[in-house]
Amino acid sequence: MKYSLNKKGFTLAETLMAITILLMVTAIIAGGIPAAVRVYNTAIDKANAQVALSTTVTVLKDELSSAKDVETEGKNIIYTNGRTGVVNMIYSAEDMNIKLQEYANSSSADKPEPYSIVSEKAITDKLVSSFEEATYSNGIVTIRNLKISKDGNSSAELGELKIRVIND
Repeated sequence: MKYSLNKKGFTLAETLMAITILLMVTAIIAGGIPAAVRVYNTAIDKANAQVALSTTVTVLKDELSSAKDVETEGKNIIYTNGRTGVVNMIYSAEDMNIKLQEYANSSSADKPEPYSIVSEKAITDKLVSSFEEATYSNGIVTIRNLKISKDGNSSAELGELKIRVIND
């Protein structure tokens, strides 16, 4: 009886080498995944901050463009709403959210609670809006250093926002 040795197939050394190469490629790919996720999350945070900044600018322009009797003091903008006649105050609060509060025309007991000018649904991921200073001169409200921040770090900012008051 004749035995023939089958020379087809891989040797043990070749199989071990293929497994070693496969493990090295897998390790390289697996090491890059956390970095890719970090870059993706950073890009998403920046995009959300830009949308929040744009929304904040739009709300401020809508609220202040029809204002009357505008006064500013530091972080406070006091004005009469041109559409409703209610005296309001917009301010950058201690919790770093820009708030709107009815300022006059009611007793302190009747006065509604202040609220963020942009809703929490519009500003996602614990983003907060703030500004450093507001001034009013020649029919223009200037808001300086309007920022959207997350965990105290600025994600999007606008150095200066100028809003022309139409009704003043």
